[in-house]
Amino acid sequence: MANKDGPKQPSRPTVKRLFAVSGNHCAFPKCDSSLIDIDSGSVIGEICHIKGENPKASRYDENQTNKERHAFENLILLCNIHHKIVDDDERSYSVDRLIQIKKEHESDRKNSTHSDKATTDKFVNIAIEKCTIYGGFVTSSKQNGGQTAHTINNYNYRESNGDKPVQIECKIGNATSLELIAKMGCPGLETRVICRSARQAKIHSVHLLIDGVDVVEGFEQGFGASFGYVPLPGSTQIFDVHLIPISKPNSPNGFVLDRDDIALFFYPLPLPATTLALQAKTENLTIVARLFDDTEIEILKGEPIKEKIETLFGIYRNRPGSLRCTITCSIRVKSINPPGPEMADLVGKVNSNYVPIAKRTQASNKEGSK
Repeated sequence: MANKDGPKQPSRPTVKRLFAVSGNHCAFPKCDSSLIDIDSGSVIGEICHIKGENPKASRYDENQTNKERHAFENLILLCNIHHKIVDDDERSYSVDRLIQIKKEHESDRKNSTHSDKATTDKFVNIAIEKCTIYGGFVTSSKQNGGQTAHTINNYNYRESNGDKPVQIECKIGNATSLELIAKMGCPGLETRVICRSARQAKIHSVHLLIDGVDVVEGFEQGFGASFGYVPLPGSTQIFDVHLIPISKPNSPNGFVLDRDDIALFFYPLPLPATTLALQAKTENLTIVARLFDDTEIEILKGEPIKEKIETLFGIYRNRPGSLRCTITCSIRVKSINPPGPEMADLVGKVNSNYVPIAKRTQASNKEGSK
């Protein structure tokens, strides 16, 4: 068995060298994520050990010394999502494959513009601090799912968690893998919800909200029947699509996520809401997480949502597939005139798969024949 003496974490020069040759980009093929966002200063990158850091880690080699384990040659910089992916799928991401990914990435980045000293020092300082706190920059832990938001906040986790707010990060991407399409019956958007706070995120559900659209009138016309809804004075409607969980809930109420845990959700492309989303103003598209206490946190808004839906729709409009599971939609009414409620649930729910198109009434038929 190898000598276990030596460094317990990567050295500062090693981390600095890793960052310098990274070009400030995740090494995972075709990933565009920066390791540190220049505008916000948020650190997204993580150090991944090619051969695992401890006996429970992926690809661990008991014959490796600590010096070898924390050496430049055994380390690769990845975004938080791809770090999870390579550690959760040891079979696909073997030692040889990760060494090749590292080699190709560093070769491609040789002529990249180097980050300034302040940016480099910030990344190195946070990397070293996290190694000190956790015994390694990142340790793989049990999670509910597997992949960036536009903002990531970093915290000093040695402080008490009780008075800290829940912080959630959201990333959406194309859910177009053959395995997922076979399961769902159609392509769609994959929404990754990641806990970014020391305090647990207790998530009941995740919703796509489409504001400023007259949903009720459209559904009444589509079903050929009245829903019995009388608009509140000065009210507007919000179409609420409950995203389908891909990850398995780990509590009776939904998902209890510790720091860096991930839960996956799915928005199916064939849903009629796609048309509404494409027609809506960009700023009227929002993804929210509803917590166990029924409060909601806005986790993504505007352009990223519109852009992904437009891209998917352009690709799959002629072959969208057919959803094989239930999607729940509802309509919220937002009133700006007291004494109407600020937010009210409307008239039940509409299930796009199982609600049959209502037959037109005799009165409607007579009107239509005039």
